[in-house]
Amino acid sequence: SVIEGDTKVCKDGSIKLAVKSGLSGSDYQWKKENATLSASNTLSISNVTEADAGEYTFSMKFDGCDKLYTENFTVEVGGLPEPNIPVSIVYLCLNSGETSLGKFVSATSDTYTLMWYKSDASPIGATPTFNPNLAGTTKYLVSQKSSTCESSKAELTVVVENPPAQIGANNVIFCTSDDAKPRMRIVNAGNFTYNLYTAHQGGTKIGSGTAVNDTATIEVTQDLVVGNNYFIETQNAHGCVSDYRTQVPVTIKESWIIGPEKVCFGDNLSLSADYSGGQIVWTKPDKSTDVSATLSVDNMKFEDAGVYSLYIKEPGLGCTMRDEIRVTVVRPEPPTVDNISYRYIENATAAPMTATPKTGFTLKWYNSENTLLSGQSPVPATNKTGAFKYYVSQDSLGCESPVVEVTVIVGTVPSAVPASDINVCIAEKPTVQIKNTIKDYTYTVYYKNEVVAEGKGNGASISLPSKVSILENAELGVTVSDLYNVSSELTKVNLISVNNLIDSQNSTSSVCDGATGKLTAVDITGAIYEWTTPTGAFAEQSLTITNASTADAGTYTLAVTASGCPVAKQTIELKVEKPAKPSTTKQVYYCKGDVADVLTATALSGYKLVWFDESHTQLPDAPRPNVSDVGSSIYYVMQVSVSDENCSSDREEITVVVEDRPEPVVLAPVNVCSIQDNTQPLSVRIPTSSEGYIYSLYSQPTEGSLAGRAVSAGDGLPVDIAVKDGDVSSNTVYYLEITNQGGCTSERTPVEITVTEISLSPDELLPYQVGEFYSQRLTTNAPNPLYEIVAGYLPLGFTLSSTGDISGTASEFADPSEFTVEVTSSLGCSVKKEYSLKSEILVSKMFSPNGDGINDIFMKGYKMTIFDRLGRKLFSGDDGWDGTYHGKVVPEDVYYYIIYYKDKDGTERRVTSYVTLIKMM
Repeated sequence: SVIEGDTKVCKDGSIKLAVKSGLSGSDYQWKKENATLSASNTLSISNVTEADAGEYTFSMKFDGCDKLYTENFTVEVGGLPEPNIPVSIVYLCLNSGETSLGKFVSATSDTYTLMWYKSDASPIGATPTFNPNLAGTTKYLVSQKSSTCESSKAELTVVVENPPAQIGANNVIFCTSDDAKPRMRIVNAGNFTYNLYTAHQGGTKIGSGTAVNDTATIEVTQDLVVGNNYFIETQNAHGCVSDYRTQVPVTIKESWIIGPEKVCFGDNLSLSADYSGGQIVWTKPDKSTDVSATLSVDNMKFEDAGVYSLYIKEPGLGCTMRDEIRVTVVRPEPPTVDNISYRYIENATAAPMTATPKTGFTLKWYNSENTLLSGQSPVPATNKTGAFKYYVSQDSLGCESPVVEVTVIVGTVPSAVPASDINVCIAEKPTVQIKNTIKDYTYTVYYKNEVVAEGKGNGASISLPSKVSILENAELGVTVSDLYNVSSELTKVNLISVNNLIDSQNSTSSVCDGATGKLTAVDITGAIYEWTTPTGAFAEQSLTITNASTADAGTYTLAVTASGCPVAKQTIELKVEKPAKPSTTKQVYYCKGDVADVLTATALSGYKLVWFDESHTQLPDAPRPNVSDVGSSIYYVMQVSVSDENCSSDREEITVVVEDRPEPVVLAPVNVCSIQDNTQPLSVRIPTSSEGYIYSLYSQPTEGSLAGRAVSAGDGLPVDIAVKDGDVSSNTVYYLEITNQGGCTSERTPVEITVTEISLSPDELLPYQVGEFYSQRLTTNAPNPLYEIVAGYLPLGFTLSSTGDISGTASEFADPSEFTVEVTSSLGCSVKKEYSLKSEILVSKMFSPNGDGINDIFMKGYKMTIFDRLGRKLFSGDDGWDGTYHGKVVPEDVYYYIIYYKDKDGTERRVTSYVTLIKMM
């Protein structure tokens, strides 16, 4: 707007409007309903009535312009609204300090002025300041005034309140627990809020509660320190607080439970609550409950141990206090007993029975009648034979452990077993036979002081199979024990027992074809031997196989009978076979002029190597090949048994090949493209190659690091060597080395790498508009470039020329096209770049809504929003814009638009820019 002045006036007031200062022009006109009111740059109307309200039009020509500027505005005639008073009653606390009443009232417009009056409507003048030094109510009137009129008066009431009285300390009740977070309850409370602080003045506020039905509960927000004082402040609904805070001390009872933490196994537990009044509830470890004042558990077991919880419900306070005690059921471990069995001969002197108690424990000994014996180490009686039981436990602080049983056996010594009644059978597992046994007596066989067999007598003979196999003469012993486990002296028995019947040291399990083999049994006194072979049975200790053949191969079984014991058998597998050829490398390669090594091979254990030349003439030692001439030679080797010259393998053939070194290859310089500081992977091509040859690139003429390697597939095909880490940014040199199948290498030849840097522009393509011809050129610094698309596709109707021109016309919206362009130079270098080409709608640059039927509508059929230069929204619709705002054509200017459209998949998109509106075309 170019007009300044107030378009809202009071009845009987004045309208005064003018062109803004600094603006000048001509052809001024002020109109109302096409009636001209003034032809100057100002408009003045006095004694305004309702008829002066309505729509006005102002027009002018700015200096230097021929175009007429037009502006519409509305004049409103009426009274002003009352000022804005959010609250009609203001509450202040007594002596809270002077307060400006302007903070509670504001004008509804920056152009209005507040007018203050006393309650009798007498004017005050400036905004009053109120001092709340007396309790009571004061009323004020306030209006707002413009340059021409004043609103009606609104009322503002100020109430000054006395501070609330502080709460009495006796009205504060605590619900205490062991977590030092008391819950406070204030009884006989007024309709106030009660705040808890850490100090009498200032301090930190740590809790608050509001009274409900004359009771307020304060929930504390932090841990309280037991023994400290805290302070309660009373606050009314309008924020006024008591003059003083009530001091309250915090006390916490450490425990409510009276009772022991440890109970002996089997004793009774009694727990009571140190509290009078309230409801008592006990919770046991098994989660069961008891509501009695005293909790009793009889005959405590281990499963009764655990946490016992006490809950004290105080209805008058509305909270529950909790305490708990962990009760342990004590049952000491039994004492350590040195010996749980004592054996004595009748009337022998007995030693004291001993046990070791834990520190602080006392031993308790009992006899078989459960009578407590005196002393820590009682002596058992031996005046009569039999088995007698004693018991021992340990006690601490009245808790006794389980008992340990101790046996005392009193008897007579049985007679030793006569050696003539003992017979030992020789077998894989020896068996001890005992004659004339006593029924129910125990017979025990010992081997090296270890029990190896045991059995009860039956009045006749018994057999006790031994658990050990004995390889040599060894001493066995036999004892007999009576019913009270009193043992006789040991009867010594000598025997020979054999675990392996076949003598492995003097027997062979493998015989060379045509050689002699031998199988021998272990020498056992008085033994009878019998061999069962693939060709028959032979009753002899040793068996010899001469001129062995495959008919002699198979299973050989040896049966041995000795001392009337059962027959013992053992088998062995005999193999008759020819030794395999020695292990060796069948083909050995050398380069002409190398230093040759002596040929090697590996023979089996017990065999030696025999070497032959190409004419099969035996050589004295392993040969060293001649590598001075190119060609091949043949050698032979076999292995021969050291103990039998007739036992030998077939001959193994070894071919020695001597090769020439490969001829070096000289390559032309290799061209590499560097693409905007990023090089393509380096690859060096060998035009022709030989099968099996290895082509290697090194960083130095000699030694150096390996840069790349490739193996030829033959047929003279080219070989490409990919250089590892082969990105190069400047010219460099590698060295080519060729290795043939025999490992012979050529001299190294240099390979020059030439770097050519090329680029492709632009980095991004401009979008195309549907229905409009599109053209954009790609450029490169490569000589004689050739452009082509190697991946992806262009939009339908578009082409890429070989010279880099992208052009075409699209007939419909489409998704962005993704494609890759490669440019190849005449040097053979190439560069690739990925592009995306997007579509947009074709939007008019200007339109002329002058009613001639030509270009009157901007983008008809499209949904859009229009804004002017100041960002004001002028239009929003679905079928284009006719250039009007509130039914009138807007001035010629540039307008900002947002056009919404849908692509072929129905997804809504938008395009934004500016359009020029021209009225005359």
